[in-house]
Parts: sequence; structure tokens; C-alpha cells
Amino acid sequence: GLELAQPVRQAFEHLVACRHLQVEHGMPLQILDIGAPRDDICARAIALQAELICLDEGELWFPLPDDDPCGRHFVVIGRGRGALKIAVPQLRIGQVSVMPIENGTLLLEGLVAKYGAHIQAATACELYRVR
Repeated sequence: GLELAQPVRQAFEHLVACRHLQVEHGMPLQILDIGAPRDDICARAIALQAELICLDEGELWFPLPDDDPCGRHFVVIGRGRGALKIAVPQLRIGQVSVMPIENGTLLLEGLVAKYGAHIQAATACELYRVR
């Protein structure tokens, strides 16, 4: 009963606390440096909706396609470094780095997914997914 519900309650409370911090700091729009004030109601609404994705060094992240049931998404890199990579089966190494990603990079998930690309974190990374 209640013992089983405790981990779920703790996870939910953690999610709520993280979203409060995102709203307070205007994440992810503040990362983009587009001049949106932290207290702007639209920036706050986007911060409330943004899903924080944490990657460990070396971890891979695969984007959602545009036809995902939740619709189209974009991702903002909030912290860390990595590389956008694409599979090339004809090469012995199997994949190539297309571009570096770092703090402030904005990616359209559907476009990245369309070409079968993914991110490999070079350091611990924080990504913010917005739909």
C-alpha cells in the first residue's frame, strides 16, 4: 500500500522542485540569450513545460521524430559538451561527428531524428526538451 507509493511520491516531489527551479531561472530560454526576461510570463510557461534530460559522460541520446504522439520538440543544451553524430554503416568506425554541441545549442528533434543522428555526451550534460 503506502510503502509502495512512497517512491512515486518522492519522484513527483523531485519533479515539482526541478520545475520550480526551471521557472525561477527561466530555463531553457535564458540559456539561449535571446533577451527574454526571467519573469516574462511566456518564458515561465516554457520553463514549466521543459523536460530536463540528464546525460552522463559517454551516454547517448536519441531524439524524437516529428510524428511522435506528443508532437514536435526542440532541445536546448543547458550544460555540458558533446557531439551530434550520424551513423554511416559503410565506414569502419560506423559513425561520424557532424557538429559539436555545447551550452546554448538549439536542435530541432525531428530534423535530427530524420537523419538518424544522436548526441553522445563528452561530459555530463543537461538538455531541455520543449514541445
